Amino acid sequence: MPSPMVLDDTLTTYAQLIAPDWMAILKEAHSVAPVVEVGTLAGKYMRFDSRQAFVIPDTRRGVGGETQVAQWAGELVPFILDPNALKIPIDLEIEVPLAGRTSDKIREVKTRTLLCQSANAFSAATFRRVKAAVAATAGKGKWSSATVDPLDEIEEGIEAVEKRTGLTPNTVTVSKTMWRRIKKHPKVIARFPGKSNAITPQLVAEEIGDSDVRLEVVSGRGFEQSGLGGAAGAETVPFLGDTCLVHYRDTMPSQYSPGFCATLAYDSAMLEGVYSYTSPDGAVEFLRVKWAFDIVTQSALLAYRIDLN
Repeated sequence: MPSPMVLDDTLTTYAQLIAPDWMAILKEAHSVAPVVEVGTLAGKYMRFDSRQAFVIPDTRRGVGGETQVAQWAGELVPFILDPNALKIPIDLEIEVPLAGRTSDKIREVKTRTLLCQSANAFSAATFRRVKAAVAATAGKGKWSSATVDPLDEIEEGIEAVEKRTGLTPNTVTVSKTMWRRIKKHPKVIARFPGKSNAITPQLVAEEIGDSDVRLEVVSGRGFEQSGLGGAAGAETVPFLGDTCLVHYRDTMPSQYSPGFCATLAYDSAMLEGVYSYTSPDGAVEFLRVKWAFDIVTQSALLAYRIDLN
């Protein structure tokens, strides 16, 4: 009989100690789809037309007349969180005896791998869903051309969202590939005389948004599981790809608040602990983590996408 799965306090504590190693990947995903703790596996969230906050109603009321009703374009739609889990084996009859006094290190290094791969899976899924929520703008992203100013196109994106919703995007999320194109582009360098070697995301954000916009560079990369044993020369690819997202991120996200995308999660901690159990024959111990989430689009109107061409 296999042993029951139990929370491993020692490895859970270890996971918290090494959190910087794997939480950075999750935080990048949360930058485009903030976590909203819902405390349930199924429920409803608000999908809405964010223009509703900028309707100018006629509020005049005649004698004995009815009070006008504010226009509401929101819609409650159902969600079901997707269950996810990952485990990693430790051979108790081979790996542990060979490790001797350092057998605890095997459990630690496998926990690190387990958490990093889980974070990769979550982040990759998030960016896939977010990119699918809004189409790339046609004719944009030709940033290899010396005549196309990347910052002009980002500013166009900010204005486009403002015009169709009334809300000003407060976040520009780019992959490292896109960031390198931005900071090395002659049109961008020309905007910062004498600072060609000191162009930072903060400097660019101040240029395009008057301190109201954050420019965030995401570095998460990976390859599919087959990459480990696949063709020689397999290379990791950015989770975000060659994409720039101009979007509005709610500062206090909830399943009913305005924003581009959100991560609905049972628990805001996402990966709440490391569990362990043994195989039926007692020869293998498995370490396991689990999480449940759903990436939802609250308003696609609040995003503008540029893909590198």
